[in-house]
Amino acid sequence: MVKLLDGKIPAKEILTQIKEEITVIKEQGILPGLVTILVGNNLSSHLYVSHKQKACTKVGIYNQIYYLPDNSKQENVIQLISNMNKDPQFHGILIQLPLPPQLDEDSILTEIDPAKDVDGLTPTISGTLLSPTPPRLAPATPLAVLCLLDCYKYDVKGQHVVIVGASRIVGKPLAMMLIQKGATVTICHDQTKDLPSFTRQADILISATGHPKLIKRDMIKEGSVIIDVGITRIADYSRPNRYRIEGDVDFVDVKEKVFAITPVPGGIGPLTVALLLQNLIHLIQFQIGRKTC
Repeated sequence: MVKLLDGKIPAKEILTQIKEEITVIKEQGILPGLVTILVGNNLSSHLYVSHKQKACTKVGIYNQIYYLPDNSKQENVIQLISNMNKDPQFHGILIQLPLPPQLDEDSILTEIDPAKDVDGLTPTISGTLLSPTPPRLAPATPLAVLCLLDCYKYDVKGQHVVIVGASRIVGKPLAMMLIQKGATVTICHDQTKDLPSFTRQADILISATGHPKLIKRDMIKEGSVIIDVGITRIADYSRPNRYRIEGDVDFVDVKEKVFAITPVPGGIGPLTVALLLQNLIHLIQFQIGRKTC
């Protein structure tokens, strides 16, 4: 029987610890604050932000979301980031990706003060992933993948890990973090020819593309471990105002062939939210230390 890698269990433990840490921080007269900037109408982004908002409320973090229209201009987004950089109410800034195509993602992320970069996407923070020493913080989703593997006692050292998806928020940083842990890593993306020839080699297959049911039974190795990072919110036209959540992996098709797999939802998602908030705590502790130096 396939083993389910449930992310809700470790996420609950992390949130409990965060709540205790926030109690200590509040005793110092500090209310942890997180601001999220969401541009456009990406359904999956809205789903993620809503989960993050609920988690913030549960542990006692002040959370504010700026919803910007899909046609927002570059200068308007940058001005908002500049304002949030200066606002002492917020200790972390999250730019929800992806951004609409008219916006330059690189230049927008660069505008975030690295001391408030809660998802580790500024050049200053992401560059630390190349260091042989553990970074102060890292993007939450790659952290969630490694946390889940560690929780279920999967050592990546010497394993062939194939990542499908080369985004800056998952694929690229995750590859560097896996290499640091001794894994052999192959990254595939939308330009990769004959994708199945790579995915069938994976001891551990990680998919993060946002293409529902991309990974089928004939694309995986017998007895492999599958981490499905993809999450797509799809309108269910048979029921008004209802949606279903799909992962990158065709769960029903592959489940009898794999050794272990993450469910969608309930796998990587809860851990990503918890570790994002853990990053916020790290930032607050850093900011407190900087002020007392």
